[in-house]
Amino acid sequence: MPIKLTIDENPEAVSKIGFFIWAAGDDFESIDNDRNRMYFIPSDDFSYVISIFRSVYPVLNPYSGEMEQYFDACFDNYFDQENILLIISKIQTLNVTDIEVMNFLAKIVQCLKEKMSMGTYVVVEGNQ
Repeated sequence: MPIKLTIDENPEAVSKIGFFIWAAGDDFESIDNDRNRMYFIPSDDFSYVISIFRSVYPVLNPYSGEMEQYFDACFDNYFDQENILLIISKIQTLNVTDIEVMNFLAKIVQCLKEKMSMGTYVVVEGNQ
């Protein structure tokens, strides 16, 4: 069961449409380890950061070896360490005054750092 990251007061009531975040190894598979918890962010909440994830494109898809031109809201998006650091930096520079949104963004940064520390890639999987 993924950990839900949301600004909603009742995480159980949020939409099941959104994005999963997990760490992948050199083999592009999810790292099988108790620390590699999967996170889920509902689409409404992911809207705070989706433009940042889109901004690093085009990126090389390490699995296919092809340049991906856009962030895919319906499939797996593999980000290497360099791109995750760029995404984290951009999230941290967002000018947000709402404390709930600030806390939510801090949790996303924490999640990305956690995944980066255990895998070669951070995967953001959309289920739109």
